[in-house]
Amino acid sequence: MRNTGKTSGALRVLYVLIPLALVAFIGYVFYQQMARAPSREVIVGSGDNALRVQLWTSPDPPKTGAVPVEARLATRAGTLVQVDKTLISYGQAGKEATATVEAERQPDGAYRASATFTAVGDWWIEVTVLYGPLTMNARFPVYVAPNI
Repeated sequence: MRNTGKTSGALRVLYVLIPLALVAFIGYVFYQQMARAPSREVIVGSGDNALRVQLWTSPDPPKTGAVPVEARLATRAGTLVQVDKTLISYGQAGKEATATVEAERQPDGAYRASATFTAVGDWWIEVTVLYGPLTMNARFPVYVAPNI
């Protein structure tokens, strides 16, 4: 039998459409996940005293158990700022703080601490910054996933 070219043309179309569909699906899932994720950046204070507070957990979303928490403090323009003290508090949604720990400043300018999440569900992490005579707070909602 002779290949007429119709089959090979159809296969070429499939070879193009299947990867495109897969990329589109992955993009859609990523977009949906990002749309549900809470903001992990906030500006606290006002005027010249305003600070941009960014928060990360590793992994993200955090899982039950001990999780590293990192806060970066910067001016509105993004210049890292060294402050007098940075405290990280965390607790389950609707409840008081489970713990408060002092974050340690790292050589890269970030402040790091560890949080221990004991249950799956909605929690919060609060960054308290002591900067001269000012005290500024930024609270971030987080969802703690099962550690599987």
